[in-house]
Amino acid sequence: MTMPKIDSSQTFPDANDDDDAWNAHADHCRDFIKGDLECWLAERFKHSSRYIRQNLGGLGNTLCIRTNQYDLYLRLFPASHNGWPRNNLTIARIGFKKKRTGHGRSLVQALVKLAPVYGYRTIYIEQANDESSAFAQRLGFTPDAERRNWRGDVETLRQTAFR
Repeated sequence: MTMPKIDSSQTFPDANDDDDAWNAHADHCRDFIKGDLECWLAERFKHSSRYIRQNLGGLGNTLCIRTNQYDLYLRLFPASHNGWPRNNLTIARIGFKKKRTGHGRSLVQALVKLAPVYGYRTIYIEQANDESSAFAQRLGFTPDAERRNWRGDVETLRQTAFR
């Protein structure tokens, strides 16, 4: 995956900034992250960029793609719920037709690499089923009290997801 150049002068909203600042940041980042996700999917699944662009969509702070091989739904800097900080990327849906082939780990690795570019410090896996929970635990995410949502600090994931 070719990484975008980090602009050292780029600033990110402060954790206490209002929704307008975070929504503007999400809007600004969405198309760039969409391009990065397109590159990852093309490399990983050997699909043409055209095929991916036809299936990859997003509105507001969301990105989603569903094909016969994968189903992904991401939220960029979503409004705080469950006490989560705004500077996060949430994996709301993750699924791959071929299980236990490294697709999920590769996706998390790509998202961790992109974190400094876009300013998210935490990755959440939301409403995880048993399979997603086992996956999250293997990669070093920590569960909430109900073990439904999993939190991964980017710096911790950088160490655990790249083993």
